[in-house]
Amino acid sequence: MESWLATLTGGEGKRLRSAWQSMIAAAAKGKAENEINGKLIATRLQQNQQALGVLLGESGEANTYGADGQRSSGSGRRTLGSA
Repeated sequence: MESWLATLTGGEGKRLRSAWQSMIAAAAKGKAENEINGKLIATRLQQNQQALGVLLGESGEANTYGADGQRSSGSGRRTLGSA
């Protein structure tokens, strides 16, 4: 595209080259913003998955130890909303 634009002369060529450069800049900006959005989405997804894990009782209690030094089975857990 750039080689073709270079062959154009006069005001029309200048206008088209300027428009092309504007499009290239807009595409670069869009790409950068898309990468930022992707990182934000990934962070929010991880946070939501962690929150759901806590709400569903998957908070890693199986990796804790009780007062007797034995691995806790989590059998003393209650589901959310139970008394």
